[in-house]
Amino acid sequence: MHEDSTGCVINVAYGDTAACGLPVSQGVPLPRGMMCPGDRLAVVAPGGEWRPAAGRPLAQWPDGSVRWLLVSFGAREAGTHRLVVNPDTVPTQPEVRLTQVDGRWIIDSDRLHMVVCEAGPGILGELVCDGVPRLEHPGDLCLSVDDASTRYEQKRTVQVIESSPLRVRLRVSGQLVEADGTCRLHYRLGIEIWAGWPAVRLDCHYFNLQRGVPSMTVRRIALDSAWRLAAQTHRHFIQRAYGVFNVSRHVFNPGRVAIVADFDRGAPSVEDPAMLLDDVDYPFYLNPPLVDTHDWLGVGDADRSVYLRIQDFLAARPNRLVSEGNRLSAELWPATAGTLDLPQGRSRCQAVFLAFPGSDMVGAGTAKLSNAPVQAPKGVAALLAALQHEGRAAVDPDWVAHCRAFRQEHALPTGRHFRIESNLRSLVRLDMPCTKFDVGDTDSHYNSSYAAINASKVPPLDGAPAVPRFFPQGRPTQTYLDLHEPVWTNNEYDVIHALAAELMRTGRCELWNTLRLSARHTIEVDFLHYSDHRWLHRATPAHSARHTTTGAYPSHFWTQGLLEYYCLSGDPDALEIALALGDKTLENFGDPELRAIHWGFNREIGWAVLLLACLVDVTGEARFRPLLDEMVDYLV
Repeated sequence: MHEDSTGCVINVAYGDTAACGLPVSQGVPLPRGMMCPGDRLAVVAPGGEWRPAAGRPLAQWPDGSVRWLLVSFGAREAGTHRLVVNPDTVPTQPEVRLTQVDGRWIIDSDRLHMVVCEAGPGILGELVCDGVPRLEHPGDLCLSVDDASTRYEQKRTVQVIESSPLRVRLRVSGQLVEADGTCRLHYRLGIEIWAGWPAVRLDCHYFNLQRGVPSMTVRRIALDSAWRLAAQTHRHFIQRAYGVFNVSRHVFNPGRVAIVADFDRGAPSVEDPAMLLDDVDYPFYLNPPLVDTHDWLGVGDADRSVYLRIQDFLAARPNRLVSEGNRLSAELWPATAGTLDLPQGRSRCQAVFLAFPGSDMVGAGTAKLSNAPVQAPKGVAALLAALQHEGRAAVDPDWVAHCRAFRQEHALPTGRHFRIESNLRSLVRLDMPCTKFDVGDTDSHYNSSYAAINASKVPPLDGAPAVPRFFPQGRPTQTYLDLHEPVWTNNEYDVIHALAAELMRTGRCELWNTLRLSARHTIEVDFLHYSDHRWLHRATPAHSARHTTTGAYPSHFWTQGLLEYYCLSGDPDALEIALALGDKTLENFGDPELRAIHWGFNREIGWAVLLLACLVDVTGEARFRPLLDEMVDYLV
């Protein structure tokens, strides 16, 4: 056992008493030489129980030892879990295995059997839970955009993100095509399974990468599924307030049910009050109909069931869950929300969770529940949330400082100064809109738009929205969207870096969700994954209407926050975008015309130095070093 590992502590916010424990995934810094790739891991729980753990190296020291490690384990209790490298004995538990046979990727755990196919009409060839087949045909689970679908796709690629005895993560990439082969959108589908859990995480990421198409009109984007069930099915959900005393109850409806997150209510709600099957004659002062529910929906028969939940159901509106017969859909852009204008290069990712509970977890009939803070049928809500592991843990700040990670040894130790701590708590927040492509960002509240700045010298790109020279009287807010195109704050550096630094300094798990939303906004919305315009292609435009409708140049490319988020979360997309911004910086300064414009004692070089230094430090990629050295020499 490596003695230096005794101080490496991961603080877990909550656990689960199940034998496999609640999934935890957390990036951990390590001192030079403490661990080599392939070393064995375990964690010691607060009560002394040894738990198996797995690690994926995220960054390495120059000598090849692990610098940042993504640690995964199952937590059966909350509190401090101590990481142990090369323990004398490694505890065992049920495992998940990945094998590849002739273009078929087979995932087997103690609860699930899944086959992911590189070719054919469906991404999933098989899905079996506890020995019971759940899909009738390949293609019964598919991604859809309008009339296009993965059902018509004949070839896709599969990448292994992580494979350990505790979890398997795959990434499937392909195109959403129509019956005649016409491509509408590109997609990535992350598939994640943990040992011991009858649940699947699907990260649905769609992209507009179409050449020559400035924007695409979309009516509906969804994950559609049809399940192997008996002819008589019912939909299961919760009515949060039922009867004159407003207690919760289970609802089992044999008919069609839809649950929506829109801008009419502040909670998930049933689309039609008749779906509640509620025959109570409510007095007027209770404001009927009482349609509020939870962010999940299940469909089942007498013997088996499947449940579905969308991450950020309220935070990234609009969303919709709908079921009829044996079908169950997660609509990431509902047809009921009107048409979506998806700009070229724009993307969006939302996690969808599938769970296959036993009948003992579903709840008994329509028995009333208490109006306690968490009103969900026993086991179902927890099962659907099990694989949403972001924000469940944080590294102990003393260990982060000990490892000198991201200069945290120079940060104010947490709890040392009450007044400053109070101020920081109030500052490390974001007032984010709850809209699909704006969540994770903030309105800058500028009183004039960029159209008022050198408008004659900077003609707009073809198809760019008209931006008024001045905003309406008064301070603009999100409610003025019908009157102006807002100039958005750049979150790519300041916010992500500030949130990540404060999370490392304090270990406050509650910062995780804001950090995730902010980082993912940059990855999915602020970054153009494709553009017909060379200098916008795979870059982040500056403050702009609709996020991506102005120029892109080095003083608005930032990697520090993204790389910190990558090391803390293991999110491969964050690393991809950081590297792309580094390559775009090299391209900018490698072009003679742009170099003549950018080169000088200015912010174009100043920000580029930080961007390149962070990339060299974390990734060790040699291609960024020559330009970095040249810039530093020039500035000195």
